[in-house]
Amino acid sequence: MKRRILAWFTAIILLSSLATPVRTAAANSNRHRVIITFDAPGAVNGTFARNINPDGAIVGSYQDINFAGRGFLRASDGTITEFDPPGSIYTGPEGINPAGVITGFYQDARMAGHGFVRAASGTFTVFDVPGSTGTGPVSINPAGTVAGFYYDVNTISHGFLRAPDGTLTTVDAAGAVFGTVCLSINPAGAVAGFYYDANAVSHGFLRDSNGKFTTFDVPGAGTGPVQGTGLNTVSVNPAGEITGTYVDASNTLHGFLRAAGGAITAFDPAGSVSTIPYSINPAGVITGSYIDASHTFHGFLRAVSGTISPIDLTDSVSTFAYSINPAGVITGSYTDASGTSHGFLAK
Repeated sequence: MKRRILAWFTAIILLSSLATPVRTAAANSNRHRVIITFDAPGAVNGTFARNINPDGAIVGSYQDINFAGRGFLRASDGTITEFDPPGSIYTGPEGINPAGVITGFYQDARMAGHGFVRAASGTFTVFDVPGSTGTGPVSINPAGTVAGFYYDVNTISHGFLRAPDGTLTTVDAAGAVFGTVCLSINPAGAVAGFYYDANAVSHGFLRDSNGKFTTFDVPGAGTGPVQGTGLNTVSVNPAGEITGTYVDASNTLHGFLRAAGGAITAFDPAGSVSTIPYSINPAGVITGSYIDASHTFHGFLRAVSGTISPIDLTDSVSTFAYSINPAGVITGSYTDASGTSHGFLAK
């Protein structure tokens, strides 16, 4: 179980670096977009953009000449600042809020995982959930509350919330036996994630700011050990709409949108054999990636109407659209024909 959830620490880099170059993407999928590509100054082995805030500031990681992961912040004017928490040998920024406060994880020389918060001024606060063997912040809201997950000594995952004053609260869904994972927090403090029951089947949840849980499953989701709701990604917007991935009985990945009222809509881009949504903005527009029959990764944008359009860069052999802000600006990464990953901004 720990191995599955550990993918949250490394999926961004692994998916980008392991994508097999198959063909160059069609240019006309971006005919209505302005694309800006970029690399962190110290990047030798890839730049991986992870999240974008309302002002257009982007956080992510890059790999240096030794394949060590380092953090970066790209300001809205294009200026890039590289950073690492003290003692880090691998830095994985995950979230940035409107004030420019960043959260994520880092690994020390003993390969232990810790959480960090980087203030807009550049100062770091590092933290661990008491009793944890690894702490992984994933999301931060405008108030500065951080959501994420950690592992106990039995390698069982638990969700957590970290208040701006540093107070830590453990989050476990009722019925969780093999782990709870918090993946996204909205401005009201509602948290979305998933948990594993006694049969190792995963289920989605929404926890409101008062601690009340609402659990859900996507119709058609499988029930095997590697099946269920929320297995890969979950994002919640200010209205309480949730997007994520579920696996059907044939082990195929599909996207879903859960409306604030609870209605669930499954979706796949045309030609998709695996669909992985990553982010939903306040308007309900969703970005993510999908894999086609030739094993090529494409980004996608799903409009509120349900219309889905691909996102591919002209010199890309794989594209990953990770985050969309309230203005509809998308950030992510793409891999070129040489196998090197670069960041991009799509307006």
